[in-house]
Amino acid sequence: MRYYRITFTGYSNSNRAQNIPYIYQSHVNNVFNPGALDISFDLTNGYMHMLQNAFHLRIYNPDWNTFQHADSYQGLDITIEAGFKKGLPLANTLSTKAGLIAYGTVQNCFGNWIGTEIALDFIINPSPVLGNPDNTLSINNNVNSPRDMTFLWPPNQDLKSALATFLKPLKFTLTGDIKNIVNTTRSVKDHKVTSFQDLSDYINGMSIDMVDPATKNSYQTYSGVLMSFTQNPNEIFISDSVAPKAPVYLLNSDFVGQPTFNTKYIQYDDARDNLTIGEVQSTHPLRNDLTLQNSVIFPPDIKSTAIPGQGFIQGKQLIRGLNKMAITQVRHVGRFRDMGPQGWVTHINSNWVGATST
Repeated sequence: MRYYRITFTGYSNSNRAQNIPYIYQSHVNNVFNPGALDISFDLTNGYMHMLQNAFHLRIYNPDWNTFQHADSYQGLDITIEAGFKKGLPLANTLSTKAGLIAYGTVQNCFGNWIGTEIALDFIINPSPVLGNPDNTLSINNNVNSPRDMTFLWPPNQDLKSALATFLKPLKFTLTGDIKNIVNTTRSVKDHKVTSFQDLSDYINGMSIDMVDPATKNSYQTYSGVLMSFTQNPNEIFISDSVAPKAPVYLLNSDFVGQPTFNTKYIQYDDARDNLTIGEVQSTHPLRNDLTLQNSVIFPPDIKSTAIPGQGFIQGKQLIRGLNKMAITQVRHVGRFRDMGPQGWVTHINSNWVGATST
């Protein structure tokens, strides 16, 4: 049985005066509420040099008073839990994987009138400090847009320590492991940071050029330092193609359809006349345990049915099965009352541990 719980915090007495709800949920005391409001969301968590970090939530048919005071949600913190609760057998096995899938700060909330229905639309950023400065928070809530900052990397300091120093005043903890990269120059490397995506893009590109500089006759194989938010609102996770990730073992029943290969990432080894798949995309019933901090191990027999298009093989032999693969992007997509197989799912992109992730 599908489950969700949306919680808003950080409200003031003026918010409370509008008499709007701060919790929306499908279950009350673990009992399903058949009158729970319909919701939809598209929540993507990926390495932030690759995508914008704002995501979207819609709550259908709120009461009229809440609809009129939609702007009262602006500037509030939000957590979104989702997954499955006990019900049919498949849902029973997934009930332990329901939980937090997203958090953030509401940058904007507005009411929409759609035909005969009304809805609340939320634009949400993972952080009020390192969000997107194009999405200005409400002046009425006295919350500032993400502000410009400067990243400094002194000589002889490793990159992980420099990032930890930069993030500490912002009350972020840095977790994860990367290759030891040291500023060997005699000058301070600096970069003006306008958003988390901008910082991530700079760190990723700079680390690739330092570890694996491009040459005329070779390809860059180091992924660079990858940065992302985690399910902890005060934590930022870093990794690269060198550091290992904890695996999640997938069963055949954990899939919606079959995995597909992203042919953009197919890598040929012409000397050995074989083929290595670079990235796999798969869909699963919605769950919260597939994160950027994990790798996945596919069922051993699934490789016999997940075959790339013959046009891309052209006589090459597939030499690797779907074994341990690092998760590079997670996308939760849901419409609570859409009963189709794609109505409440988690999409993941994954590639070989030790391969490039960009």
